[in-house]
Amino acid sequence: MANKKGALRNSDGVVDAADYIPRLAMPGARDVIDVKEESWGRIAFGWLKGLLAFGVILLLLVGLLYSGLSATLMMLSSVNSDSNSREWVVRNTWGETGGKPPLDQKVVISTTKALPAEWWNRILVGWTGIAAPAVVRIASTDYEKLYIANSEVTNLTTEESGEFTSSAAFQYNTDEELTEQNYKLDNEYLVECVSGSCEAGTYFVIDAVQIFGERQIAK
Repeated sequence: MANKKGALRNSDGVVDAADYIPRLAMPGARDVIDVKEESWGRIAFGWLKGLLAFGVILLLLVGLLYSGLSATLMMLSSVNSDSNSREWVVRNTWGETGGKPPLDQKVVISTTKALPAEWWNRILVGWTGIAAPAVVRIASTDYEKLYIANSEVTNLTTEESGEFTSSAAFQYNTDEELTEQNYKLDNEYLVECVSGSCEAGTYFVIDAVQIFGERQIAK
C-alpha cells in the first residue's frame, strides 16, 4: 500500500511573532509604567475634602432630625425676649390631664401669636424661635369664670386675684372704666406672668393655642 504525504507548508515562510502576546501575559506588559509619587500636600487636601464632605452630610442629617422634632415634639427657642440663649420647649407633656396644662404649671407662650397648626410652619418656628415669648403660670382651667372689675381680676373658682392687664385674647383700655362683669373662659386660660414679654406678677388671659409647650430645664 502506497504511503501518501500531506502537502507541507512553504518552508521558506517566516513567522512574525512581534504582535503575539502570550495568554498569561498582562495587557500592556510591554509598556513601561510611570509611577508618580503623590505629595503630602495632595494627600492632606484629599483628607480635608473628605472631612468637609462628611461634615456637610452630618449637618444635613442633624438639620433634618431637628426639623422633624420641631414639627412634632419639641423645639429650641428663647423663652425670654431679652435673652438670646435658647432652651428646649417640649409639647404634649400633660397626658394625665388630657393634654391640658394643670393648675400652677409653668408654660412657654407667645404673647402675640398662636402655635401653627401646619407642620411646615412649626419647623419654621423651630428655626426662628417663638415670637414675643414669655413664661407664665397657669392660674385657671380652660372653662372657669372670671370676675373683672377695672384693672383687677378674680378667679371665681379659686378666688385667686391680682392686677389684670390687656392681652391678645382679652383686650381693654385701662385708661377707661371697665364695667364689672363675669367673663367665661372658652378654651382660654388665666395666667400669671413669670418672665419674658409681659409684666411679672400680672394676670392676663391667653388662648390655648398660644401655649407652645413646657420649659425643659436641665436638672
